[in-house]
Amino acid sequence: MPYTVDDAYSDDAIITTDSKIDSTAVQDRAALDGEWSSDTISTDVNFLRFLRSNGIYRRSDMQLFNSFHRFPRLDPYNVVTTTREYIFFIKPDLHLYNASGSLNPEISNNPIFSDLQNRGYQFVMEQLQSSVTAGQPYMNILSNRKTSNVDLPGVSADLATTNANMYGTKLNYRKGTESTDENIDFSVEFEDTKYLEIYTLFKVYDEYEKRKWYGTVSPPNKDYIINKVSHDKMGMFRFIVGEDGETILHWAQFWGVIPTSVPRDALSDIPQDGHLKFTVSFKADFVDDLNPVTLSDFNHLSKTISCNTGCIPIFDVTNGYVSGENVTKPYIEWPQQTNTNKTPGNYGMYKLKWGGNL
Repeated sequence: MPYTVDDAYSDDAIITTDSKIDSTAVQDRAALDGEWSSDTISTDVNFLRFLRSNGIYRRSDMQLFNSFHRFPRLDPYNVVTTTREYIFFIKPDLHLYNASGSLNPEISNNPIFSDLQNRGYQFVMEQLQSSVTAGQPYMNILSNRKTSNVDLPGVSADLATTNANMYGTKLNYRKGTESTDENIDFSVEFEDTKYLEIYTLFKVYDEYEKRKWYGTVSPPNKDYIINKVSHDKMGMFRFIVGEDGETILHWAQFWGVIPTSVPRDALSDIPQDGHLKFTVSFKADFVDDLNPVTLSDFNHLSKTISCNTGCIPIFDVTNGYVSGENVTKPYIEWPQQTNTNKTPGNYGMYKLKWGGNL
């Protein structure tokens, strides 16, 4: 007599399984090692069902698309555990230096800029001018010293509502969500050094912007004017990686980023523990997430960075510990182009990789 799905969960099926083994039982038996008699198979199948009745499931039991879970399940296989956020600010191109490396004459007589230059803060100032730091597209100091995560705005659709009919009924139609991708406010917390390098960076940006607003400084290249490109705006990439430190769970890109505050108030009371932290507010013109073009843009910038080691793994297999070496070149490794085993959970995932000089 054929064995049906109904029989699989009948009392008889649970008690005797010599001739009644459903497809689930066959899978259960296939997952076990060794040779089994019919009595052993019966005991094992019943034991697996006993585990399920107590909320203990195998990975293959966590089917989300082809079956329903009648009771909530504790799913340790798909839980989001330890994650980490990486942000990469793209340098603006403030006109602080000429091509020769000397201060821009338009600001060289300003005591703030000239003093910082004389005291060796050119490394800080160069973080704000991409044209004098070829092969270094990112503001590394901000990535290294950030201590908070970036808040992403939610996506909300606008609605179009029809006129009421004779019964007062109205219908709503969903419009686009472009308005939530524009005009973004966010903030980032940084921990400064004892030389106030991060505070100085934003102070320099603010002083430059004052003079740009007054029309006393010009872009470093006339092409910015001809092509109507804002030379003082930044970009930002944001990646969330999983517990292995490299599998990318989410990514986003911000365009037209400008800092809108200088955290001078943070210097009113210096913490005694030595951790000087402050929050800087930013405004972005646009944001987009999960767009693979973002990853292409990131690799396009990163390929300008030179290094002698293409990939430095996070885990040092030779020595058996996590690698703490400095890295210089972040890039995205793409998944296999053709995934022949397209099943739930078997997805192609992008990975954040690192190159450097060893």
